[in-house]
Amino acid sequence: MKPLGYRWIFVRKRNEKDEIVRYKARHVAQGFSQRLGIDFEETYSPVMDATTFRYLISLAVSENLEMRLMDVVTAYLYGSLDSDIHMKIPEGFKMREALCAKPKEMYSIKLQRSLYGLKQSGRMWYNRLSNYLTTVYVDDLNIIGTNEEILEVIKFLKKQFEMKDLGKTKYCLGLQIEHMPNGILVHQSNYTERVLKRFNMNNANSLSTPMVVRSLNIDKDPYRPCEENEEVLGPEVSYLMQLGPLCILLIVLDLTFLSL
Repeated sequence: MKPLGYRWIFVRKRNEKDEIVRYKARHVAQGFSQRLGIDFEETYSPVMDATTFRYLISLAVSENLEMRLMDVVTAYLYGSLDSDIHMKIPEGFKMREALCAKPKEMYSIKLQRSLYGLKQSGRMWYNRLSNYLTTVYVDDLNIIGTNEEILEVIKFLKKQFEMKDLGKTKYCLGLQIEHMPNGILVHQSNYTERVLKRFNMNNANSLSTPMVVRSLNIDKDPYRPCEENEEVLGPEVSYLMQLGPLCILLIVLDLTFLSL
């Protein structure tokens, strides 16, 4: 049995306005050293995609239902492991005095529950949660229904899991959700701004039709091939690196407004 390593992961959680709401420190296993057939078998965990989520939003609007977002605290730790996994003794772990005579490297700990970083953790959590729900997305639970139905479901789930009530759904799957009197607006303005800042385009002038409408002087054309020893004004960024995030944005979002 080869014990796995570990490390600390520090994460900044953000809200729909891209503001930092809390800092998280998580002790995770170094799952990259796991061996197929020995430390894990199946890793696939079904999740809901953005298209299904948008459909559920439209259903909530058409049926005049509420949307409530719940977050399961340390969700992966609820899953029971299907394999024997050992991990190196974590730093700061208090060992019994009788064991302190030998080096800490002589020992390991056996995990009883799935831990973040393991290859099968997502599947183990899904197997546990699927006893109560059918369509899920990791540990963010969007509950849609009347206010009475939502409260009943929350009461039931809190008997099984520690959960945070995040109120009306405002941010999920990277989509910003604004509740309006006549419908729901779904957009990704924060993601768009981050992409523009990433490629130094956040101060660019906007155009209704971003195309050239006049002839260009070839010598002054900023998009002509760079000549030898020519000074480059600004960072060189791969064209595909810029195009990729914007294409994903348009495919996933499609600038949706769902109205009553």
